Amino acid sequence: MKKIIFLFLILFSLSIAHAQEGIVLPMAKCSVRLEHLDLPSAQEADAFFQPKEKIVELVTLHIPLFIESLYVDAGGRISTTNYPWDNNKYYHVKSVGNISMGIATTSKFIDADTCYIFGAGWDTAAGRNKTPLPMRIGILSIDGKGLEPKQDYNTAHEYTQNIKGKGSAVKFKVEDKEYEDNAGYFLVGIDKLLDFRLTVVVDAKTEKVIFQAVALGRQNKWTEAADLISKAARATPEDYTLWNSAGVFYLKSAESENPLGGAVSQTSNLGQALSAFDMAKRAANFKSAAVENNLAIAQVESEGHSTRARERFLESLSLDDNFAAAKYNLALLEEYLGTKPVTGVKPPTVSSPGQSSTNKPVKTDKGNPYGKK
Repeated sequence: MKKIIFLFLILFSLSIAHAQEGIVLPMAKCSVRLEHLDLPSAQEADAFFQPKEKIVELVTLHIPLFIESLYVDAGGRISTTNYPWDNNKYYHVKSVGNISMGIATTSKFIDADTCYIFGAGWDTAAGRNKTPLPMRIGILSIDGKGLEPKQDYNTAHEYTQNIKGKGSAVKFKVEDKEYEDNAGYFLVGIDKLLDFRLTVVVDAKTEKVIFQAVALGRQNKWTEAADLISKAARATPEDYTLWNSAGVFYLKSAESENPLGGAVSQTSNLGQALSAFDMAKRAANFKSAAVENNLAIAQVESEGHSTRARERFLESLSLDDNFAAAKYNLALLEEYLGTKPVTGVKPPTVSSPGQSSTNKPVKTDKGNPYGKK
């Protein structure tokens, strides 16, 4: 019994000595009160544990956003844009429709869109039935010049062109020698091409395949790049950087299919981009400023100048207030919204041959008659 007591006393003294040295032996459990600890706030903890994103590439996406629409009268009146076009910035012009034009020295009429003449009247005109129709003739002029590059005739009578602004308003006019026997008007829709900045992110595991895709993109092989990165993303679905890059390349692939500035929303690749960004958000174990920025751009493309896109840019900046791409994109969107674009114009009074028609553009709240953008 004395030996047992003696052994207990030795162990007890050793535990006190170790405790004084800061070592706790597993002899007894103790509880620690949380209020006695100096813990960081939840926001501070998130900021501490959030890894820094390595942005390796800024990819520009050209998105057309609606500015205004004009009716250009066949009677020869000049239609002028309500806003000057920014110097060295590109604008996307789309003309739709056809007019009726009288044939000189005859009582016949010919149909014409902004680039071609067509219809039976031309064939019945004396001495002119040898010319095959449709025949390209520049009917609509933009600051005195016809639509370029030359585009093939299409039965929808829709033609597009990207034009660089010169810091002044732009004039549209139907070109003809005599206007008394013309009738109708063209509808011209005008979008401003805004250059939003997408961001590609890499980590040590994915940098090789992402750099391969970026190299393809620089050769304008965006579809190949999207296919490459999507395959890698499906193989490692937990890596958000691959899904993020897949979304970027899908957007650029869609844009490459619309060289004349058509809306990316008309292609299936936009839906794939949105899905990829959604997968990136799910895969990331932290919120990504880059993903929020890219998702906002996809929403600008799909919904126009939406409030949701603006909120995404703000969310990106809340995660990283120095994120340059989101700052730039938000400023670009705010500048566009600040122009208070014309949402529509009143069509002119449709004239009959021998009469001129009025064409005074007015602001309305009826939405964009030209299209979605």
